[in-house]
Amino acid sequence: MDIKTLKTLHMIVKHGSFHQAAVEMNYAQSTVTMQIQKLEVDLGIQLIERGKKIRLTEAGRLFYEESLEIVKRMERLHANVTDLQSGEVGNVRVGLTEPTASYRLPQLLKEFMTMYPRIRVSLEIASTTALVESIQQGNLDFACCSAPN
Repeated sequence: MDIKTLKTLHMIVKHGSFHQAAVEMNYAQSTVTMQIQKLEVDLGIQLIERGKKIRLTEAGRLFYEESLEIVKRMERLHANVTDLQSGEVGNVRVGLTEPTASYRLPQLLKEFMTMYPRIRVSLEIASTTALVESIQQGNLDFACCSAPN
């Protein structure tokens, strides 16, 4: 069972028709039919009563209702991963020394957060020695400080 098969089932329920589901999903009707048949074989139970009008069986209703949340979560996960890949979301760990942290950072951070509201910025304000150590340990992505000794 895969996400495409679940979406196919949802389209069949939405349209009440294998044909209309195939049209909306840009599939051949035989593809829709085969997906549902394979799903029913995999589950070992009939989900759809076929006839002039299709109807979900009791198992079909249960499966459909439970699968709605799964599809929503998978779509949300896909969107989040895509956003992460494009740089729209994520975490950035920054280290700074004073006075940069107090005087220069606030305006830069404000502008950055306006441009990228879904990126979480973590700050570490410390000495150059401590920031270099944090970078070496992998605790920071980058730091603005004086050159280390």
